[in-house]
Amino acid sequence: MEARISKLEAIATTLATKQDLAELELRVEKSIHSEINFFRQEVYSEFSLMRQEITGIHKEIGNIHREVGSIHKGMADFQKAISAQIMKAMVIMITISTSLSGLAIAIAIK
Repeated sequence: MEARISKLEAIATTLATKQDLAELELRVEKSIHSEINFFRQEVYSEFSLMRQEITGIHKEIGNIHREVGSIHKGMADFQKAISAQIMKAMVIMITISTSLSGLAIAIAIK
């Protein structure tokens, strides 16, 4: 019987009380909340950085779009100018051709 009592006394000193368990649970809960808050802050920080980068990329795409539009307009203006010059050259060539034909006829008649 004494052996059993000494075993119980040895075990009793290692058993936690309800108060000990409640305190341990509270510490674990606080630790978990602390880790969750830290993780939440890290995620928010990374999300904010990604958002800033995406905003910068969006602005750059807008700038590129404007530049492409400007180039397109410049090319259209250039095409119009070239077309006008080609038309002038064609009119001049037709005028010269007509003049030369008339001259050739005049020479042939004499």
